[in-house]
Amino acid sequence: IFDVDDLVNCHEYTEGKLLYEDAIKRAVLKSDNKNIILGSCVNPVEIKQINIPSDIETMKMVLLYCSNEELEKRLKERDASRNCSSDEFINGQIEYQNYMIDHLDLFQLSIDNTNIDVKDVATQIVNYIKENERNTISDEIQCR
Repeated sequence: IFDVDDLVNCHEYTEGKLLYEDAIKRAVLKSDNKNIILGSCVNPVEIKQINIPSDIETMKMVLLYCSNEELEKRLKERDASRNCSSDEFINGQIEYQNYMIDHLDLFQLSIDNTNIDVKDVATQIVNYIKENERNTISDEIQCR
């Protein structure tokens, strides 16, 4: 499991396409031929513009979202150094999230995490993978 932010420094990129291409390449290298779960907020429409390495056989898009009120609360609770608490930033995030929700058909799985904890979200994702990707994932996956 990788977060794009742990694979690349987004401040070094001026083009999102290159950022995601590099992040995916680094995830493939670090994965040691295992399944990859990559956390990001890439738009599924934009992912079609990315050159996906041939090592990647399939990609599934999962949308995690919450109510607008919960999103605002979570953004305001972040460390001040992340600059996420301004009304302008929050409104932009809410607008982007609502765009994604309006396009749920672009995702193979969507989870409203307004009232569930991280472990429950992880369990839902693991169960989805186990149910839909037979023989590609070990039963040893655990949600920590």
